[in-house]
Amino acid sequence: MAKIKKFSEAAWALGMIILTLAVCLMAKAGFGVSMVVSPAYVIHLALVKKWTWFTFGTSEYILQGIFLAIMCVIVRRFKWQYLLSFAAAVIYGLLLDGWFLFLGGQGFENIYARIAAFAAGIILTGISVALFFRTYLPIEVYDLFITEVSERYGFRTGVVKWVYDLSMLALAVVLTLIFNGGLAGIGVGTAICAVVNAPIITLFGKLFDKFINFDPLFPAAERVLNVKGEGRV
Repeated sequence: MAKIKKFSEAAWALGMIILTLAVCLMAKAGFGVSMVVSPAYVIHLALVKKWTWFTFGTSEYILQGIFLAIMCVIVRRFKWQYLLSFAAAVIYGLLLDGWFLFLGGQGFENIYARIAAFAAGIILTGISVALFFRTYLPIEVYDLFITEVSERYGFRTGVVKWVYDLSMLALAVVLTLIFNGGLAGIGVGTAICAVVNAPIITLFGKLFDKFINFDPLFPAAERVLNVKGEGRV
């Protein structure tokens, strides 16, 4: 069977659409979101009560902008390509808000609908991250943070990601206890995401490699940008 060819740019676009749908579904399921997005979600839950315009997507790209500034201080350098990761974060935020607008802002109430939404979110997250792993285009500041710190100080990427994810979870717990008086946005689903995301990503990655060629449609763009994150888990 012939492979789909030159799919890198399409993989980025498709991955972004699928990932934002996955995050929306998990948030609406109400079992808790992943560790990486939990701080932004907690801040959104706290501030949207006062400012209705402060959507989940808005919280995401504002927080990622702050993380980008912190990252530049830590690695003690700045590259213009870093701004592309922030642009990706803005696109991500707008798409995320678009899904909430399309599916409705309220969470699902029926337990079976909640379970189905969460399961779909887990699977779609694995698909999207597997696609992101195979494209040269920038994804988001979260991922850039991990790769840049690892490269700058010679740390293993897996170790940096592990520390980063736990730090994000700790930050989310502190923020939600302060602002929401409980573990709003964090739950059993957060733990499930941490356990099952990696094997699902690997599974879909192997499947994609059998049927898709991820060479770029625009090789010149790949040479110029040369920015690749490690994917959201």
